[in-house]
Amino acid sequence: MLEILLVIVMLAVTAAMVVPSIQISGGSVAEESNRLRLIMHFAADEAQLTGAPIRALLKKDEYSFEIWQQEKKNGEWFTLDDTQFKAYALPQSIQILNIEQAVNYMSSFTLSEGDILKEDILGYILFFPDGTLSAMNIQVGNEEEMRVLEIRPGPSGIRLRKSDEY
Repeated sequence: MLEILLVIVMLAVTAAMVVPSIQISGGSVAEESNRLRLIMHFAADEAQLTGAPIRALLKKDEYSFEIWQQEKKNGEWFTLDDTQFKAYALPQSIQILNIEQAVNYMSSFTLSEGDILKEDILGYILFFPDGTLSAMNIQVGNEEEMRVLEIRPGPSGIRLRKSDEY
């Protein structure tokens, strides 16, 4: 009886490690934009829980996350290696089409011109521990369909809409 219980526990632990790391590719515009919305909510929560700013780097065909680590006088951005924050490549038929940043943060958290050109970054979103974040619109889609991820301060500040909705 104990052996069966042990096997069940081992299977449960293995399943818990494998299931979050599975990435289904080839999703629709609606699925991929909703995935982006959910991970942005998660990044905002993570910044508040850890007490460290988090930055989402957005490229045309992928996005990734970094966390700010303060070291004495200087700080540095480090890639988040948690499963949910690993760099995510969008399916071939879907892209981040445009980013409209409402506020340009001029601080040590910004990217240099060299980084933007070198890494082909369209923009970034900053999530701060106090709950504030970069206000912007992110257009995700293809020739047939487009969704807009609106990011604004406040409790319901990250929402998704079709491009023709207002």
